[in-house]
Amino acid sequence: MITEQILLDFMRETAYKPMTYQELEQHFAIEDANEFREFLKLLNELEQTGKIILTSTERYGVPERMALLRGRLQAHPKGFAFLIPDDREHPDVYIHANDLKSAMNGDTVLVRISSKHNDGGKMEGEVIRIVTRAVTEVVGVYQNHEAYGFVLPDDKRINRDIFIPKHAINGAVDGVKVVVKLLSYPEGRAAAEGEIIEVLGHKDDPGVDILSIIRKHQLPEGSRRKCWPKRMPRRIRLPKTRS
Repeated sequence: MITEQILLDFMRETAYKPMTYQELEQHFAIEDANEFREFLKLLNELEQTGKIILTSTERYGVPERMALLRGRLQAHPKGFAFLIPDDREHPDVYIHANDLKSAMNGDTVLVRISSKHNDGGKMEGEVIRIVTRAVTEVVGVYQNHEAYGFVLPDDKRINRDIFIPKHAINGAVDGVKVVVKLLSYPEGRAAAEGEIIEVLGHKDDPGVDILSIIRKHQLPEGSRRKCWPKRMPRRIRLPKTRS
């Protein structure tokens, strides 16, 4: 049976040239129908996770043989980011804010190296594909603008506000801490769009800062009691609109 490691090792060989699934099937002498189905399933899983690439000519290869790097994005509050490659021996890659596409902090991405300094300077690249999203919910402060609103994320590595259309405000008022489910991600000048799914309380109310941290890190509900000071109220109620 062809395993992930066997397939990746084969594609990393110096003599390997990208092959179609039919050519790979022939190379590995796959004849059994069940084994063939499992092989196609393996190819699909590896392609979806960015461990292998499917070219425009329907051929498979590993990213590093196509001048691409797979890794995790580490964003900076100023807008730029670094790729932390899966290959720990490879240096980090600087990515300008304009080259992030819609990628956000923590996303697993594929990056193409755009410049490489021979004098030991930083390596630069651009995101060409987002493999998996790390951020699906965001905690922040809601700002009301009557017909719409914005959420200012607590995590400063998310350096753009999230647009909330009127139908997705769900009763939130100006100044409350909320949890937002992302419906779309930032693209060009367009902001990310989201829907408020939970109101934690006014940003200045006791306990809301701790509750925000619990929601931000998606800690289990049991963490709430462990973190809560003894005299702090256990339930945060939505405050009345403040003038």
